[in-house]
Amino acid sequence: MSFLRRVAGRSLRDRVRSSVTREELSRVEPLLLHIERSQLRWLGHLFRMPPGRLPREVFQACPTGRRPREDPGHAGETMSLGWPGNASGSPRKSWRKCLGSVLANHPLCFSLVCLKGIKINGRCLLADPVRKSYYAASEDCNNMGGIISAPTSSDENDQLRDYIRQTIGADEQIWLGIIDMVTEGTWVDQTGVTITYKNWDTSNYRSPQPDGGKSQNCAVLSVASNGKWFDENCRDEKPSICQFNIV
Repeated sequence: MSFLRRVAGRSLRDRVRSSVTREELSRVEPLLLHIERSQLRWLGHLFRMPPGRLPREVFQACPTGRRPREDPGHAGETMSLGWPGNASGSPRKSWRKCLGSVLANHPLCFSLVCLKGIKINGRCLLADPVRKSYYAASEDCNNMGGIISAPTSSDENDQLRDYIRQTIGADEQIWLGIIDMVTEGTWVDQTGVTITYKNWDTSNYRSPQPDGGKSQNCAVLSVASNGKWFDENCRDEKPSICQFNIV
């Protein structure tokens, strides 16, 4: 805060509240908020990793017992995670608990997302009705710790369709979190995994979806077409659904 006071040309003798100084320096973000947002971006990156990646496996690991007391003669050395359950020392606090405290105090914490949105198969979905290109929608969602939603079953697709109808509109199309930019015709989700569930519109037998070739590498879900998928140009502007895994 002393730095901000110097920027504002003030000292403690001026007896001006810190909140007033911050407000006047409107674009100066509190350090803790900046750290929390960085942690949420990291968490979103972690969730987008495919299964088997070491950082994700470490995050999901749950060592039990208590951390052993450090030997004064080996201070600072890394301790094994395989400590015995009856060892003395302070209880282990996992990264999930640390991030849980951040999420609990963050304006876009997952519990609030579920209250504002809908919970489907252990994931929280939140509608973003603002029309954006696929790239902008994906970036905004990633910055909040989520990914653009992509149904993995017929039941999820139907629930997503109904949620869009209620929150965005009955005639809308929303971006799906799948693309075929790397290899034409091979659709992958935002973790890079090839999708197994597909719901392309094939009602036009002369030109079944996807039919856009290399000019249409993104996909949308159409409520008006009963939840069927269509490929579209990624630069088009459409609403989206941001998906958050529950920690």
